[in-house]
Amino acid sequence: MSGRLLPSLLILFITTTLGVQTACAELFKAALDESEWRFQGTPFLCELTHPVPRFGQIHFLAEAGESLKMAIESPWMRDFTGSLTFGTSPAPWQHDQRPEIIGMKNFVEQNAPITHGVLRLLEKVQSGHWAELNLQRPDHPLWKIRLSGVGFSEAYLPFNRCRTQLLPANFDQLRFTTVLYRSGKSILTKAQRKELDKIIRYMKKDPRVVRIEVDGHSDRIGTALKNRKISRLRAERIQNYLREEGISESRIVLRFHGSRYPLNNGSSKELRAKNRRVELRLVRLINSEN
Repeated sequence: MSGRLLPSLLILFITTTLGVQTACAELFKAALDESEWRFQGTPFLCELTHPVPRFGQIHFLAEAGESLKMAIESPWMRDFTGSLTFGTSPAPWQHDQRPEIIGMKNFVEQNAPITHGVLRLLEKVQSGHWAELNLQRPDHPLWKIRLSGVGFSEAYLPFNRCRTQLLPANFDQLRFTTVLYRSGKSILTKAQRKELDKIIRYMKKDPRVVRIEVDGHSDRIGTALKNRKISRLRAERIQNYLREEGISESRIVLRFHGSRYPLNNGSSKELRAKNRRVELRLVRLINSEN
């Protein structure tokens, strides 16, 4: 076979294969007059949702302290194993536009987050493109989920505003916080106050947080009385800062333990530094209407 014919045959084979795959694909999309984008938001979560008839819903989620992500909700996705490719698709009136692949993901576990390329995909839809998700399972036809851009801007603008107003961290990130100290020190540094400010902002926004537990500790250097005193002083200074910033005293539980509960045996300078700490724990109601 002529070497000059091989590239042409290879291109023909790839084109034919892709054509067969597309022909076998099952397409899910909303009709133009049914295209809908829904927005809802709180200081904790901003959500943009596009219902896809016969398939389910595509969610774009911005959670406090987390990367923007895309989630696929569908009964078709139960026990799904396979790959996802997503990108742009020309709108029916964009005859001069070509599709663009933006991201890919292999699903090695159920409900794995999709983050890479999600913001770029949304920006492309905002600029006039449509989006398309291609889901491929082994030995199954391709699923093509097309996201119409009709009605997108009306929901995307408040979604973006919501993202700028999210809290800097979520409950799981703030639930357990440890403040470390130099030997004999109890005064809060600027960096420590900045971390406490995240907790304070969260407590002011989430009424389900019923209290914050503040437990002071010390290392084992010095007498038991001295260690108890410094652990109390560290805890009280955090308590005072919380109150000064608007947290009710009734929501603060204060305890101090001296050197009774070390994290380690303190056999080195580095280990002792971990024992000089105040531990903060947020307690939140599980079942609440708020």
